[in-house]
Amino acid sequence: MKILFFLNVLVTLISNSLFAQGADICNFTATTDIKSAITANNYSLSPRYESEKWASSTLKPDGTKPECTDENPCANSEESEAKYACKYSAYSAQDKDTKTAWAEGIDGDGIGEILLAKIDFSKPIKIFAGLGLSKKLFEANNRPKEIKVYVLEIGKIEAGAQIPSYDHLKIKETHTIELKDTFGYQPLNIPKYKLKNNSNGNKHIIGIEILSVYKGTKYSDTLISEISN
Repeated sequence: MKILFFLNVLVTLISNSLFAQGADICNFTATTDIKSAITANNYSLSPRYESEKWASSTLKPDGTKPECTDENPCANSEESEAKYACKYSAYSAQDKDTKTAWAEGIDGDGIGEILLAKIDFSKPIKIFAGLGLSKKLFEANNRPKEIKVYVLEIGKIEAGAQIPSYDHLKIKETHTIELKDTFGYQPLNIPKYKLKNNSNGNKHIIGIEILSVYKGTKYSDTLISEISN
């Protein structure tokens, strides 16, 4: 099977099956110290975007799980439960919907928390820092201010399993960026690094570590709505 066809199928599987795998895919505290793991240059990821792999913590949703209705359709109660549990997961920062967001799940402002995302460094990168659901909620919650960016190469794709993994992630470079406090996308300017052209179409992993925040008027949760090309 050609690698391009394989990747297209993989993207479809990820999009269609994320919420069909049950609420257990969204654990709220990472089982691995992500910062130490990626610094060791031997981290592995599954493309399922579960929070224990793609983010160092995830905010638990509040309130009551919404019921399946005509306005809020869902295939079954398990799908509804998983979608609700994953409301603030790392997937929400890669779903091309600025009304959803990843939110860190620790006490305080989330300083030191890390979000990972799959990105193509050969193209311009943009970020929506903060909650894009509304301007009011954007201002009520924290937004990342200074961030540390990790450029990670995928050393190998292990395709033996039904859902393959990205193995042997290695840090190519790191640098710090100060983001603007903007309700909307802004460029995430990455220095031009010479990255290995691998079978993954020259796409790599970006890591975003929160170093400081723009304080919210009401809440101390720090959110990122989207990281994309």
